[in-house]
Amino acid sequence: MGRISLDRTVRELVSTMIETKSDEILGRQGGSQPEEIACEIRTFEIATPATLLYWDVNTNIELLLRVRGQERSVSAMATERTYIWPSEEMITRVVNEALRQAEEKSGQALQELLALPRVTD
Repeated sequence: MGRISLDRTVRELVSTMIETKSDEILGRQGGSQPEEIACEIRTFEIATPATLLYWDVNTNIELLLRVRGQERSVSAMATERTYIWPSEEMITRVVNEALRQAEEKSGQALQELLALPRVTD
């Protein structure tokens, strides 16, 4: 279809999401000790594969979260199909849905990871 550009970089989108979720969880836990949270972006893909009849708008996100010597994978995917040229609004909606899912799953993963005892070397 062409090039899709985002208003913010993928790194900014993901780091804002992870920082917000981790601050929220740590605030509820009342932890005063700083935590090191690492997030590896394995996949952040926006694709618009087409056939003769339709276009799909797909967004796939895969993250790897590391906290306290443990890690969890987070995956999210959203898709919509259209029989006309995909609009900017449609692409935005699909990307936002995948980000919403990734945020929800990241929150669950961070909750689990931050509840674990620290692993020391």
